[in-house]
Amino acid sequence: MAPEPTTATMVCVDRGCATRHSPEHFGRRSPTKPPPPTAQPWPPPPSRLTPPHRERPDARRALATRPRLLLLDEVMAGLRPTECDQMVEVFRELNAKDGLTILLIEHVMRAVMALAQNIVVLHHGEIIARGTPQEVVRDPAVLECYLGEETEV
Repeated sequence: MAPEPTTATMVCVDRGCATRHSPEHFGRRSPTKPPPPTAQPWPPPPSRLTPPHRERPDARRALATRPRLLLLDEVMAGLRPTECDQMVEVFRELNAKDGLTILLIEHVMRAVMALAQNIVVLHHGEIIARGTPQEVVRDPAVLECYLGEETEV
């Protein structure tokens, strides 16, 4: 099993370089600069990063391989709405500019509705609906399973 990457490596990947580099590749402020005496250890281990700060480098590492198909599983979980919107824009641009196909497993409907051209909805492992975002949000099975029977759209 490979050792956990350091936060410095994750920052490097997040800034667009795909390999480990010396601190000068991080810009003027080095992530390995000694902290002030009262500060928390820097850089913190990746296990102490917040979910958004862990997810962004994970997506960048996947993109560094220049895939034709990108599989994303709950990458929007824990993101603020503005962070979610930023990720959506990046994925939209990659799809439009590079023709990248994205398979997204996601519960953040804000992201699903903004990104998806086609949606497949599962309930207990069974497909209950498929179609465009506009079709799926009006599907009676989706409304009953996820929003309740009496929901009006």
